[in-house]
Amino acid sequence: MQLYGTIILNEFAAANPACRGCVAAWRMEVEAVTWTTPRQMQERHLTAQIAKGGRVVFRLLKGLYLLDTKVMFDRGIVLVENAWVDGQPAKAATRTSKK
Repeated sequence: MQLYGTIILNEFAAANPACRGCVAAWRMEVEAVTWTTPRQMQERHLTAQIAKGGRVVFRLLKGLYLLDTKVMFDRGIVLVENAWVDGQPAKAATRTSKK
């Protein structure tokens, strides 16, 4: 998959050293696979929550860390939009939209 939003992952890992390993492993896996359907993705990530519009929340380290993404299976793209720690958004790791 093509992974976008890596700056969010880098900032998130820098701000939360305890999650560096699991974020790095998740990133390597996503960049190495090609999911064409949500079912393929969920076979590997059983706790991932799929919502409408291609939104997928990945739970890392037993749900302590969450990655809010948008997955475009038909294009092979994963876009990281937000990162959460224990249910709270990580301020340094949230993509801001300009209006």
